[in-house]
Amino acid sequence: MVTLTSKRGPLKVWCCGDLHIGAETHDALLFARHYARAVVEGWLMINLGDSLELVTPSSRVAQRGALREQTMTVEQQRKVLCQYLRGLAGGILLPGNHDYRVDMATGLDFTAMMAELAGPKWQVLPHAGFVRLNAGKQSYTAYCHHGEGPVVSPTSLFDRLQRDTGDLDLILAGHIHAGTFDPAFRMTPEGGKVVHRIRTGHYLRPPRYALDRPISRIGPCGSGLLTLDGKRHLIEATWLQ
Repeated sequence: MVTLTSKRGPLKVWCCGDLHIGAETHDALLFARHYARAVVEGWLMINLGDSLELVTPSSRVAQRGALREQTMTVEQQRKVLCQYLRGLAGGILLPGNHDYRVDMATGLDFTAMMAELAGPKWQVLPHAGFVRLNAGKQSYTAYCHHGEGPVVSPTSLFDRLQRDTGDLDLILAGHIHAGTFDPAFRMTPEGGKVVHRIRTGHYLRPPRYALDRPISRIGPCGSGLLTLDGKRHLIEATWLQ
């Protein structure tokens, strides 16, 4: 299990995903605004996948116009992302379906390569899984998943993971470019608790190829900031727009 730690707490974690650097729909201004805060305030990051944009010519989305929206080569995208990562305090990288396309096209593990180039403060979660978040005297458990969609409803993934993965404090996902906060209440032997279920938003305008299959409950562009208290078992979730 990968771990993020703040010895003095609280722990501030930037939940970000679906950057699609290299797509013409990447909202560089919005991302830059959040990134500047993350650098200045020392946030750690959990990147939930699809950092890069790669559309293969034979894919169905390419046939609907997505290839025209790719504005950088994969190598250019990697360099831009590595530059961003080096400026941050560190965190966790999770690959998404676009990142796997990069792997299949190049034969390289780009997510691992980015973490290595960005430095030892970055860890790779190679697939969906658990993350331990330690803030002072408190420990929190998150399950990170790039996500499913767009035909999967924004909440069904959360419902299944909450049912199948035991005691969790957070479930984090992305992929469908929908920004939602969907807290759920559950009973435990210690009493009731809230499971924070968060879909990161996106740094894209809707891509052309998605217009014929719109996603329900699409949320605002942006990302989430988690503040995990180090003295009490308390999570504050803030949406960044």
